[in-house]
Amino acid sequence: YSHDTIQGDGHSHNVINTTLMAEWLKAEFVDEKCKFNAAIISKSQLKSGVIPYLFPNFGFERYLDKLSFLVPGYKRLENILLRVLRDKSFFFSDFLHHAVSLQYFLKLVDTPSKLELKIIRNAMKFIETNLIFTDGMCKLDFSWEPQPKVARYSNFKDTTTYFVLMEIYYFLHRKKLITREQFLENLKMLSKYVLANLLELDHKNNVVGIKPYEGTDEEINLIFPRPAESVFHKGHLMCNSVLSVLNIVSDEDSSTSELGLKKSEN
Repeated sequence: YSHDTIQGDGHSHNVINTTLMAEWLKAEFVDEKCKFNAAIISKSQLKSGVIPYLFPNFGFERYLDKLSFLVPGYKRLENILLRVLRDKSFFFSDFLHHAVSLQYFLKLVDTPSKLELKIIRNAMKFIETNLIFTDGMCKLDFSWEPQPKVARYSNFKDTTTYFVLMEIYYFLHRKKLITREQFLENLKMLSKYVLANLLELDHKNNVVGIKPYEGTDEEINLIFPRPAESVFHKGHLMCNSVLSVLNIVSDEDSSTSELGLKKSEN
């Protein structure tokens, strides 16, 4: 499926995250999971585990990625391709699009096959490589993303990624790919970071918001806000995790759960 903002050059540029969303919606309508061919995602996934923005349009880029260990100056060549092809490059991605692609891939898959498990594990390996753990909190490292040179709409450094990752951990737990303890611990560390660092407080008007982007003023000033990535959207992404935690709490024999929530506070 093409993205409505990539047009004008006579070519169809099929977007991975949009395609996965559409395939999930189709599966919901016909109530048939796993009809989507995971092999095309496997072939499109970068060696690093990143699920890029576009399906590869230029075979050279895909082979360059797969054979990067044989190519001297590989990173320099990748950066040149990114500068020339920009969003249409196979190497173009950002944290949110990678996470959203994995989120909908997990929603599409019921019992993962070996190939689907490989895709999930490689995608999670990339995510875990770009997490920073400090003081019992988990911060996302956005430094690997492209930095826009001019002001533009984008999802670079988008804090919605924190909430997509919460839902990813929920699906991993539901599919028994991580333990309940891992799910709760990851959820707790992400939530603690959001509460400590990403809230916007307006004490005069009694309003609490969440910073839409996380970065320096210089980086964020080049990003036009996207209304789709709203606080409501972030809250929606937390729903499955919150309900799951409350169910765990209600099933606990003790009065306190792993997150310190008492039954009386449900």
